Amino acid sequence: MVLPGHLAGGYLATIALLTVFPSDLTINQINTLLIIGTLAGEFPDIDLLFFNLKYRHNTANRNDSHRNYITHIPFFWLVSSLIVVIIGIIFNSTFTKYLGWVILAGTWSHFILDSIEYGIRWFAPISNKRFAIKLEVPEKPTSDRPGSLKQYFHFLVQTYWKMSTFWLEIIVTIVAICILARHL
Repeated sequence: MVLPGHLAGGYLATIALLTVFPSDLTINQINTLLIIGTLAGEFPDIDLLFFNLKYRHNTANRNDSHRNYITHIPFFWLVSSLIVVIIGIIFNSTFTKYLGWVILAGTWSHFILDSIEYGIRWFAPISNKRFAIKLEVPEKPTSDRPGSLKQYFHFLVQTYWKMSTFWLEIIVTIVAICILARHL
């Protein structure tokens, strides 16, 4: 998935969490959690910055994927989120506890969506095997620099729209927009 689908997934995961586990949070706190949860849907892709920097001047063939970086390991986000929850427990802060759970829900929505075609290393650091419902569709080779916006654009135009993930992303985004519109 790309940015819109992951943001929509983070939003939907946050809405689900706040609906299933309601609290006495203020409307401002809930809105803050919705924003953070939506953004958390994209947090694992922060590794694209490092990936792009790594290959900025290196146009040689690579067998690397940004999904091999630490921010694409579910265990990393599980531990990080639980630390935030524990801090919330220590300081008796309901908002901080929810913040930890919202970060976990948002980031794991990213992993669930990436598990459709791209695969996620669900058992890392124990195993490096990537799990996916369907194997990744290979990108068409281009002369673009790996990790560049031009390469990304060519991937979207030439390959991505043909993948089932693209169509699921449209559905997830439409559902998120409908739910958001209902809450406005």
